[in-house]
Amino acid sequence: MKKLIIAGLSMIQLTAFGQTSNKFVVTGRYGNFHTPAKAYLEYQMNGRSILDSAVLVGGRFKFTGKASSTPVPAELIFDTTGVDRTKSLEQRTVYLEPGIITFRMTGATVLDAQITGTPTNNDYTDYNNVVNAAYEDFSGEDKMILNGKMPPESTPGYEAKMEKFRKRYSDATLHANIKFVKSHPASALSLQLFREIAYEQPYDLVMPIFQGLSPKIKDSKEGKNMAEKLEKLRVTALGQPAPDFRIPDTAGKIVNLSSFRGKYVLLDFWASWCGPCRAENPHLVKTYNKYKDQNFTIVGVSLDKANSRALWLGAIKSDGLPWLQLSDLKFWDGIAVKTYGVQAIPQNFLIDPNGIIIGRTLMGKALDARLSEIFDAAGKVN
Repeated sequence: MKKLIIAGLSMIQLTAFGQTSNKFVVTGRYGNFHTPAKAYLEYQMNGRSILDSAVLVGGRFKFTGKASSTPVPAELIFDTTGVDRTKSLEQRTVYLEPGIITFRMTGATVLDAQITGTPTNNDYTDYNNVVNAAYEDFSGEDKMILNGKMPPESTPGYEAKMEKFRKRYSDATLHANIKFVKSHPASALSLQLFREIAYEQPYDLVMPIFQGLSPKIKDSKEGKNMAEKLEKLRVTALGQPAPDFRIPDTAGKIVNLSSFRGKYVLLDFWASWCGPCRAENPHLVKTYNKYKDQNFTIVGVSLDKANSRALWLGAIKSDGLPWLQLSDLKFWDGIAVKTYGVQAIPQNFLIDPNGIIIGRTLMGKALDARLSEIFDAAGKVN
């Protein structure tokens, strides 16, 4: 699990504010290997796929090249056989940017290596250290899961254990991300991590964190873009009136969201091409059937395109979705999508009878718990 989060972030194209093109040098030592052992540097730059290699001499290696105007993620791969790098698990992301980048082993595998010497690599290494420290308090069982040693599904209480682990993992990662961003306000990586924080947390939590970023980061093109998205998050924050919109249903009839005032509404953003959305649909059907007679409904908004209307209608039928479905078939440019600042799907907003947003991003058990809190506590469902 730890490997997954690090690998995911390694694909981010970080912007270097104010950097100019120059030379990069990647140097270091991997064990004490000699020929035929090799190190490889694999990356894409200016539309070209580049693979460079170096024979290890006492484990030492060195790569040089022309750096781009922005940091470029590359895979540093070590193959002790020198025959097939594709089978090697010893690989680590390094960011190619002007300067001398140093690789230093500090543990048994490259995952424990420190990569330093240039701004982005320093920040990325700092981030990995913060994340690893956050996981240190995990139990032995948690650490086994974290390292990919999952318990068999036949283990007693498997689902409950995994659910609790996912919660601890999510909380620890969130706290690590916030800690890094606050301690590295001038880092381009902080802005990328902030995006992960912003779309999953309350507006009142994320806005002060954004305000704490350096003026240079906030005034960058990416920073200004983030500020615009934050304004949309503010508009759809918990406690805010749900913004109205007008889009057609499956028959082409224009429907106003505000026409559902007086009901609890789960505004569900999805698409026929979205695997996680389709996987969530069976649970939504059960939820709808449970509460449909208790002043509750679901309104679906699809992000399908105009040329995939048939796929949209087919998905509705195939998944057995009985509630109202809307879409202007404009993909990510749909009016409802833009109004609600939707950045990923599935995404949803729970709206109360007064038209106030009282929940967002409620999936699976989180949705069950919130609706139970509303209806069961009021004695409306037996």
